[in-house]
Amino acid sequence: MRFLSVPEPGRHETGCLEKNCSILHSGACRWMLFLLLPALLCGCSGKSSLVITDPKSQKPMLVGECSRRDLEKHPFKAWFDKEYDAYQLDTASLQQLKNQWRDIGITLVLATWCGDSRREVPRFYKILDYVKFDTRMLKVYSVDRSKKAGKTDLSALEINFVPTIIIYRKHSEMGRIIEKPASTLEKDLFRYIGLTD
Repeated sequence: MRFLSVPEPGRHETGCLEKNCSILHSGACRWMLFLLLPALLCGCSGKSSLVITDPKSQKPMLVGECSRRDLEKHPFKAWFDKEYDAYQLDTASLQQLKNQWRDIGITLVLATWCGDSRREVPRFYKILDYVKFDTRMLKVYSVDRSKKAGKTDLSALEINFVPTIIIYRKHSEMGRIIEKPASTLEKDLFRYIGLTD
């Protein structure tokens, strides 16, 4: 799993924005920057999801790298919220994992057209919320019916079924939950995350 490096706050490659570009001090330029900044920030988010029409069902389908926010938008919001709200957490199992999340990274591959994804993904997010998982360590991809994530190449992950939840500890794969848990999501996570070095 690769993460983009972010420069330290206050450090720049050059001092251009701070000192040398007097044009930024003009009122017109400030307004232009103010108007363009949201678009620039959205374009730099690193997410590349698209909502396309599923050729089989003729319904909207999310494809590409995505986020929870994408799943909480229409038309996916209805099934996401319903399953999230209805799921009863196994808090006893999660308590055993309380201090085990520090070196964990997760890749989640789902499909918005898939019944297993519609069931397991909202439940999984509820677990992540409960344990206060650092979502910077979570990569989420939504695939089409041929298991392609748009322009994002997932071939190295060898995804055959969705959802697939891949658990890493210090960048080494610890295990996968594929389609549905063998027991429960909480107990399956304990099987992989509860292992100590």
